[in-house]
Amino acid sequence: MKRMISMLTAAALMVSAVPVTMASAKSELEKTASTQSIANSIISTNTYKSNDNNNPISSEIFCADPTAVEYNGRLYVYGTNDHQQYLAKGADKDNTYECIKSLVVFSTDDMVNWTYHGEIYVNKSAKYIRNSWAPSIVSRVEEDGLTHFYMYFSNNGTGVGVITATDPLGPWTDPLGHTIVKNRTRANGVMLTDCPNPFDPGVIIDDKGDAYLTFGGGVADGHTDAMPGSARIVKLGKDMISFDSEFKEIPAPYFFEASELNYINGTYVYTYNTNWVERTEWDYDVDAPSTCSMVYMTSKTPLDPDSWELKGEVFQNPGTAGLEYANNHTHMHKFKGKWYMFHHTLELKGAMGIKGGYRSLGVEEVEVDEQSLSIGLKGPTRKGVEPIAQADPYKAHLGAELHSTADIDYDTTQAAKPLVISEKAGSWTSIKNVDFGNNTQALTLLAQLRGKGRVEVRLDSPTGDLLTFAEIDSKDKFTDLYNDDVAQISGVHDLFFVYSAKDMTLRNWQFTKDIETLPDWYGDDGSVPEEKPEDTPEEKPAEQPEQTKPAETAKTSIKTAKAALSKTSYVYSGKAKKPTVKVVLGKKTLKKGTDYTVTYKNNVKVGKATVTIKGKGSYTGTISKTFKINPGKSAVSKLTSPKAKKLKVKYKKVSGVTGYQIKVSTSKKFTKSTTRTIAIKGAKNTSATVSKLKAGKKYYVKVRSYKTVSGKRYYSSYSKVKSIKVKK
Repeated sequence: MKRMISMLTAAALMVSAVPVTMASAKSELEKTASTQSIANSIISTNTYKSNDNNNPISSEIFCADPTAVEYNGRLYVYGTNDHQQYLAKGADKDNTYECIKSLVVFSTDDMVNWTYHGEIYVNKSAKYIRNSWAPSIVSRVEEDGLTHFYMYFSNNGTGVGVITATDPLGPWTDPLGHTIVKNRTRANGVMLTDCPNPFDPGVIIDDKGDAYLTFGGGVADGHTDAMPGSARIVKLGKDMISFDSEFKEIPAPYFFEASELNYINGTYVYTYNTNWVERTEWDYDVDAPSTCSMVYMTSKTPLDPDSWELKGEVFQNPGTAGLEYANNHTHMHKFKGKWYMFHHTLELKGAMGIKGGYRSLGVEEVEVDEQSLSIGLKGPTRKGVEPIAQADPYKAHLGAELHSTADIDYDTTQAAKPLVISEKAGSWTSIKNVDFGNNTQALTLLAQLRGKGRVEVRLDSPTGDLLTFAEIDSKDKFTDLYNDDVAQISGVHDLFFVYSAKDMTLRNWQFTKDIETLPDWYGDDGSVPEEKPEDTPEEKPAEQPEQTKPAETAKTSIKTAKAALSKTSYVYSGKAKKPTVKVVLGKKTLKKGTDYTVTYKNNVKVGKATVTIKGKGSYTGTISKTFKINPGKSAVSKLTSPKAKKLKVKYKKVSGVTGYQIKVSTSKKFTKSTTRTIAIKGAKNTSATVSKLKAGKKYYVKVRSYKTVSGKRYYSSYSKVKSIKVKK
């Protein structure tokens, strides 16, 4: 089957007001004999990704700290733009990240062929930033019917910023004008403290529509490397840029950085990177993780620090897995029924033979038991994942849909339609796993090209057998071409597009069995159409009576405004709680009483209270916000040990509650493995005896009250901790 054949020189088709079919143009073409005009000796070998391997994702672009979101059947993957640092500092300088003020984005629908869409220049949207590292993205469909994307990112190591868009490729805007999190930020009136590096965000939206943000880094005051105490979680407000809870600690042992969240089968899954310290302290039911590895924890109630359960190591450091040691940051994502772990390594810089620690993205498939929340341990590989679909040659493909490359440059001016450009004669790109099926028919290549020279389609390697080709002499604009001399082909192949000259660009391509039908991209020269001015309505004569009546001013809806409450959590006092409201529409802060009114409901008793904001004057529409009223706080009044292996706790009565929750632990930190929880029903009960304790052991005790309202428990904060040594 692999044979040389006579071919037609591909010719340009002009697009006129009347559609031109390829069949009608064929008679005007001159048939010429052809051979492989691109000599194998000039075909580039400057590639840094083997055709047998699917990692790294890009064979050209340095990128790290991945996150991902699915949209319209494609997976969009974002990361820290190490390439910006590489271009600014050079190949042999250490990667110190200070030049990075952008993110990069790739997309795929089969997990092995990737489209590079270019950079998101965060500093142009959020002008306050020092840097943009380690993004985390979520999306949701909102009241306007659009999908809104929220991208959280590290502003250096000092805080977390956020930008938003209604398309995964932007444009991106800054909704706040400042970071959403930094040291001393207040959430529900409580200041963020003991988090030296509030960065590396991880965000998730659960099945109730509630969003949570994790972040953190460093060792908090009074803590140790074994329990750094700086991992944090907070519930986001409905607007995704405010808070609906206080900042809470996640008790993550040997925590370092790289917080990530998933929500699986009603459970919150927190993943983080452990530090490089030897595991000298380990009191958990799972094996101690290797250094600088990824560990995961689970919880049903993520704002309760005591609810988090350590599950174990989930992803190894590249060095542990047999590659070069590097820092570690992962993102776990389910796409088309399979779970994947995105990560970064130093494999690309190693293949290039450079010294600078520039990172590159990779991906592995992972085993996730969604019932038991057990995740199989993996590590990074060069092989990567298998494709989840074959590439269809009979559908339109961008020339920038790639598995690997050699000597290729990029033009991402139009992020949705990026271009690859040959840097010299012999440059090439490839696309993997193209399935021609059990084809027995003659095929035609359709292509859209710019430049001067020849593009050859080779089978299974850059120097493989020639399938077909296209020739072009049009340096200034894209031209639509076809060639109906295509070698007989069937089955699955990797296609290599080899360029004969510098500055050649393949924008679109596909094969067809029906040369009477033109694809949608045929005739599109790639330019962005100018916006046409709206027609000016005719003016009516002034004497017409209907013109003398003043027009009614249209009112503006406040539904898209950002509304925030001064406080979203209170303690019951018997008095009405009325947090103040701030409403911002665009860049304007609306005025209460003039632009809107505020009413409160269920704002006295323990439970969930509602604030209704209603437009007034020039504004219409309503916004609803909620806040919590929690029961009063109890206190441990007395601790005794009446008998061996027992203790008795007396605590302060709180009127009107459903009961109390007592925590008894041998650890000051009340770690899960050392702690017992005792639930006491009834407000009148003010003491409890705890038995079957360890004789002679010191125990720490704290208590809180709770009230059940409409099936949901509302808890007070915990009392101060008291301790006692149990009798032998």
